[in-house]
Amino acid sequence: MENGRKKVHIKISGVQKSVSDEVTVQEYEGVYTVKGDSRYLQYEEITEQGSNSCLLKIVPDTVMLRKSGSLEANLLYRTGSSFTNAYNTPYGVFEMETSTRRILVVDTDEGFYASVEYDVIINGTEIKDCMLTIQVCH
Repeated sequence: MENGRKKVHIKISGVQKSVSDEVTVQEYEGVYTVKGDSRYLQYEEITEQGSNSCLLKIVPDTVMLRKSGSLEANLLYRTGSSFTNAYNTPYGVFEMETSTRRILVVDTDEGFYASVEYDVIINGTEIKDCMLTIQVCH
């Protein structure tokens, strides 16, 4: 599917194990594009604060999430690296520092699966053992 666009179903799950074992799950319909070794997912997120255009870029050791709309964020996860990101919300700006331990991307018969294991510090509060999971079905 090099350079092709395909409609897909996207399921994004998140858990912050040091806070709770509760998993949050969000599902979207979106568009999947491949360019070289980069995978792109575009989708629209609707929240209580409004709508956001979202772009996920996934390469073997990096995941980038950009949101624009009612929330503004550029979040970067890279294996073995830490990044400070600003998360702009209607309630103010949150500074987030992410430290990524592992990124895994696996192709499946139905699409692909990606997971990000990381720790995060939000406005000085450390949250350990976080996991973000992205499942894509064609």
